[in-house]
Amino acid sequence: MKTIGIREGSTRFKAWIGALVVLVAFAAFAWSIQMTQGLGVTGLNNIVPWGLYVEFFGFLLGMGGGALIVTAAMDIARVRSYDSISRISIVLGAVVAAVDQSS
Repeated sequence: MKTIGIREGSTRFKAWIGALVVLVAFAAFAWSIQMTQGLGVTGLNNIVPWGLYVEFFGFLLGMGGGALIVTAAMDIARVRSYDSISRISIVLGAVVAAVDQSS
């Protein structure tokens, strides 16, 4: 099976990282506007979108908990072949828990 990858240091790699940085910066800006001006800027004035908005935080809480459980299970079983996934799930769990607590 042939895989297609982007080599680190290539122009495509730098463009991809740049696009991700712009996306994260835009999300951080939108979140800061929402936190400083209130949830009214989201335009959620109907009960269904508000329910979806609130449920998303429950989803984040479950995703963060699941990531931490996966990490704990791999550490307990001493499965070292999945260390990279374990590191990613620790970061994901911490970020999701922080975002969920700030809302």
